[in-house]
Amino acid sequence: MVQAEDYIAPFRVHARNNQGHDWHVWAASLDTAKIIAKGNRHSGNHMVCIEESGERMLRWDRDKIGGENRWRKVDVDALETFGIVRKVVRRGR
Repeated sequence: MVQAEDYIAPFRVHARNNQGHDWHVWAASLDTAKIIAKGNRHSGNHMVCIEESGERMLRWDRDKIGGENRWRKVDVDALETFGIVRKVVRRGR
């Protein structure tokens, strides 16, 4: 028999704050996990992801420096960016 304290939900929302500390919250469904993840995409965190059975399935990142709070959906295996990624625009003659 499974005790309530032994139950582990299939989805986990994982967040990393600006100081580098990780934390997570278990969720019983993907919809619940998405709601939790959306609520944690704020300026105090720079990475939020949803895992299913230990595998990342969705991830969002925010630039830590640059003064913006724009969250970008990124590949789950991408390296974390810690600043602004500069874009070089070259114009032909």
